[in-house]
Order: sequence, then structure tokens, then C-alpha cells
Amino acid sequence: MNGEGMPPMGMAAMMHHHHHHHHHLHHHQQEEGHRAITENSPSRTLWLGGITTAHSEDALWKFFERFGVLDCIKVLYAKSIAFVNFMDIPSAQRAKIAVDRELICGTKLQHNFGKSTPPPIQPTGKASLGEHESPSNIVWIGGLQIPPLTERFLVELFSGFPGLINVVVYEDKKIAFINFQGIQHATVARNALIGKPLAGVPVKVCYGKPPASSNAPQVMGMENPTTYVLKNLVPPVDYYADVDHPDALTEKEVEDLIEQIRTYHPSEPDNIMKTVSWILRRTHKIKDICKLLELRLQDVYLHQPGKRLQALYMFFALMKKAKEDPEHSDILGVLSRGGYVTRIAKVLCWNQSSDGIGFISQVFAGAYEARTITDAEFLALSSLIKTDQELQMLKMTYNVDPNRPPGMQWPMLPPTAAAPSRQVALRPESDSESSSGRRDRRKRGGGR
Repeated sequence: MNGEGMPPMGMAAMMHHHHHHHHHLHHHQQEEGHRAITENSPSRTLWLGGITTAHSEDALWKFFERFGVLDCIKVLYAKSIAFVNFMDIPSAQRAKIAVDRELICGTKLQHNFGKSTPPPIQPTGKASLGEHESPSNIVWIGGLQIPPLTERFLVELFSGFPGLINVVVYEDKKIAFINFQGIQHATVARNALIGKPLAGVPVKVCYGKPPASSNAPQVMGMENPTTYVLKNLVPPVDYYADVDHPDALTEKEVEDLIEQIRTYHPSEPDNIMKTVSWILRRTHKIKDICKLLELRLQDVYLHQPGKRLQALYMFFALMKKAKEDPEHSDILGVLSRGGYVTRIAKVLCWNQSSDGIGFISQVFAGAYEARTITDAEFLALSSLIKTDQELQMLKMTYNVDPNRPPGMQWPMLPPTAAAPSRQVALRPESDSESSSGRRDRRKRGGGR
């Protein structure tokens, strides 16, 4: 989150940069009649001189929060100085470079690293490791209150730390796993946040253990067909596609859809239908919506089967609603030809309990009876949740015929037919576009 998503400056470049400005700073301050300040060694704290009442604490927060996670800001107007405390030194170094180059509230401020305060936690004993804690590349947070500690808040908080891979929130358990590239990255974040409330919520912070592999079938000795291996598990994801493209979701729409899925709750089934209407108002963006769903549900809800069942229900309700409305019936063809239905279902059906499988089975059968999916899709979907033996039974029970001509099912446009004008603008791309291609386009600002 520093600046415009620029990578933080390398340490060497930073040091060189500091060195470069050193004499200028020295000279400038002597002229002002101050005692010459030698540059202090880098610390988490920036000292600012020349503060006036124009520099409100709010204005300072706004200026500095883009460089990393702030600990606190103290302004002493009587002495015309302020202290800006970051959680880590690299953030303070980035901020110092900016203070050197930019005006703050219209003034050029004097600046230096402040006396190095100890990090926000005082280690006790051996690096204050908890009793059962062993260093790992994961930070575990317990006791979340959602909101304010939404997943988005945590992502923004932790993207201020180097090496973040992703944030996985288990809302029902009120815990989160923050995955970093290495132990050293996780250590910086853990030490910075231990013993501090986040957004006013007292949370417990420690190293996390990787969740036990949930690839193992739930019932020993019972074959659970849904524990298939998911290929191309999505690596760290950024959900913003080419936001300037007319058929891509805008950043606000992305956040909107994510928030809707996040707040689904069994006690409020209406919310699911709200999402269906929301999507039907944007059918020209259906491909981007499907990609977002697929990435999002893998990235965040892989270990929350309940949330994935709600999303499955939503997706199939969407197809049913589209079929009932002649204005939207063409999106069924788009979904089917693009293979979106089976791709999304693959993620949603993965590793479900036997109750979950029962529910999914009903959803698929309902969709087949309503002819929102073809015979071939019905078989492909059912193979995600059924054993071979069960599939044979299913074919007989439902008289499934994969060779039945599509005209007998629902009006599926032949791939060559001209699409209705409303759809001409669909993004041209091969449906077999590789997952890496999908990902690259979603990297925010990726080199554009």
C-alpha cells in the first residue's frame, strides 16, 4: 500500500538516497540557525520540526499512512515538533524520503529519525514466545470482531508489512491466518502487533501452525468423492482486473460483490437473492464476475465449506432466474460455453461433508430438471460429488443423455451465431485461457 503500489525501495538504494541528502540537510539546518543535527541511525520514529497548527494530527495521519502501518503520532505544538511512530523501520525510511521531497500542508518540514524507541512489545525471556508457540511463516490472530476487523481491514493492515502472501479469515471461529513468504516476515508482523489492540479490539497474536491438510477425507475408511485434488490452487491474488475495460468490474463493484458474499448468513437467505439481482443488472460483465467468484472463493473460503455452499446456491439461483427472464437467457449459453459452471462448482464442492454433498446433489438435480444445465454438465457436475457407482444410478434415474441435442434443453446459441448486441463487447479471450493469464490481468496496476 505504499504510494501507487510501487515496490518499496531496496535498502541499498534507500541508504544511498539518505547519504545523498545528508549534506544538504546539514547545511540547510545550520542556515536556519538551528544546531546542526547529525543524521540519527534509522529507527521506527520520525522526528519532524517546523510544525504549525496547520499540521493537524489528521493531516499527518493522512500523509504518513501510505508508507506502512502507523503505531502512533504525537504532536507537540508548543515546541513546533511532532513524532511519527511506525511499526517497522523500512516504513519510517520510506516516509523520511517523502518528507525530504514533498511539502506537508504546504510546508517543508525538518526531519530526522527520532530516538529509537523499543518496538511496541517488550520481550520477556526467550523472545517472549508463548508456551506452545514455535516460529513459522504464519501469524495467527484470535478474538476478531467483524466488523471492524473485516478481511479487507486485515489485508490493508498487513500489506504494510513485507512478504505478505494472503489473509485467510475464519469468521465463524473469529480467527485469521496471515501467511507470509518467510519466518522473518511473519516475525516482524507478529512482534509489531503483539499486545496491541487492532482498531480498538483486543486480539491475541502469535505464530500460527499451518492448518492440518484438509485434503484428507473426513470419514476414515469412507470414500468421500469431494476430496479430489484441486489443480491450480490460486496463489496470492489481487481481485482487480483491467478496471478500465467496459466489461470488467470496477474496483467499487469488486468490493461490493466481495462484501455481499462475506456477509451471507443462513439466517438471511434474502441476501443471496440480492446478489443474484445485482449480477443480473450487470450481465455484460458476467465473465469477469465468474472469474472473481472463482478466484475469491478459492483464495479465501477454501476452508469454509459452509460459505462455499451458500455461494453454490447463489450461482445456481442466478442461472434459474436468468432462464426465467428472456432478457437474460443468453447468459446461460455464455456460462456453459465458457465452462464457468463446472469450474466454479469444482471449487465450491471441494471437501464437503456428507450433509453438504446431500445439499449439492439436490441443487444439481433441481438445475437439471429446470434445464438450466445440459445433460453433459449434469454428469460433469455430479462426478464431483458422486462415486462411479452412484453416477451409473444417476444416469438411469434421470434418464440422462449427453448426446441429446442442445435445442431440446434450453436455447443455447451456437458458438458461431452472432451474440445479441448487448453482448458484443464481451472480452475476446479463449475459454481455455491459462490460470496464470487470468491472474496476471488481475494484479492491480500490473505494469500498466
